[in-house]
Amino acid sequence: MKEMRKSIRETTNTRMEREALLSHSNLSDGHARIDLDRVEREIFSNSLKILDQCFEMSQNEIERRFLEVFFRGTCLVSSMESNTFLSYASSSSIKIIAKIAKIERKNIYLIEPCFDNIFHILNTENLEIIPVDEKYLLNPKKNMKKINNQSWLWLVLPNNPTGFWLSKNDFERLALHLKSCEATLIIDLCFKRFVSPSENFDVYEILNRIGVEYITIEDTGKTWSLGDLKVGITVCSSIYSDVLRRLHDELLLSVSPFTLELLSQFIEHWLSEEGKKSFDRRINNNRAKIEELANNKEISFIGEDAIHVPMVLMRIKNRNDLLDNWGELKRRGVELLPTCNYFWSGALDHLNAFRVPFLKPYREISIAAEEINNLISSQRDYDE
Repeated sequence: MKEMRKSIRETTNTRMEREALLSHSNLSDGHARIDLDRVEREIFSNSLKILDQCFEMSQNEIERRFLEVFFRGTCLVSSMESNTFLSYASSSSIKIIAKIAKIERKNIYLIEPCFDNIFHILNTENLEIIPVDEKYLLNPKKNMKKINNQSWLWLVLPNNPTGFWLSKNDFERLALHLKSCEATLIIDLCFKRFVSPSENFDVYEILNRIGVEYITIEDTGKTWSLGDLKVGITVCSSIYSDVLRRLHDELLLSVSPFTLELLSQFIEHWLSEEGKKSFDRRINNNRAKIEELANNKEISFIGEDAIHVPMVLMRIKNRNDLLDNWGELKRRGVELLPTCNYFWSGALDHLNAFRVPFLKPYREISIAAEEINNLISSQRDYDE
């Protein structure tokens, strides 16, 4: 156990997720691997037909179709071509954006907690990184007085893993403050599609109307379950178009047209009434299975903002600490991600919790729930 404790403090979330791929019940990463519904299976069964269609269309046509479907309902559809870039995944986008920050010698105000690969990629470029507690965003004029034209504020909205989200008014207030400071806003929006329609809003309309400089990052792999066939999407204000295009062209020619067309069809289904009901039903079934664990007095779920993301933060209150429980579950074939490394600066309390994602096969969710119950029961028996 001492070796395990040392290893978790010296590793990264991504490394733990990589090792978890070997487990029987892998709830470590936040990638979408939920069971497919009937229509999604039909789309996959037509893979050869879709591939043939890709050979008959130009890359430009396929990209335009994908972007139209992906950004449907936002103000971007008419102006997305010159300032929108596609990559293999959001991590590719983060790496490119970090290079721009290094070129321009920016200091980064990075939200905390957040998935630690953002910090590690930025840190590789030897950038100055200042932690920003997510709650500070509610009053930017008071809490971010030092931010200036050499600063980037880097956010994840809704935040992973807490689900923290800004209301439309709070987001406008933040954008206005950054505009007045001549600072740039970088936003990871990978989980935005899980915010309820009553609380969601068109981020791009506000950014463009206020005129704040920005770069956004999105990723289909956090929403649609295509076995990690996914696309990262980067959108920027015009000031960053040229440098993003240059660095993008150095990284890749284009993403797979086959992946783009599969995604277009998946998203079309997801946007339909039938697709929305199917998607919500599968997530809710998984959520209900995990929330049954609250019948144990040793289990609690924390964070009122968790409704904005397809995951929950879970505490196990027994004689073990967080890392003991992590090791015990690991030995039982269940992989969960502790929250330790989300608090990348070490300045804040790490919540003593596990992140439990819902976009996973129901079978793996059920195995995890059973083993968590077994762990609690075995410790009760031992204590008695």
